[in-house]
Amino acid sequence: MRVPIHFFARALYVFGEIQALAGLLDTARDDIGLTLMDENLPQRVRSKPGKSGAL
Repeated sequence: MRVPIHFFARALYVFGEIQALAGLLDTARDDIGLTLMDENLPQRVRSKPGKSGAL
């Protein structure tokens, strides 16, 4: 079941807890999301052969 985020925002507003929404949306504190993003990073970046990288 999907629930739009504005329903949660309105409920938090009604209960006087709208500042809690900032905590829920703070990506720097999202351990699961950060872990998933780290898994998708390339393990190693390699340059193409024959290119020295100098101008």
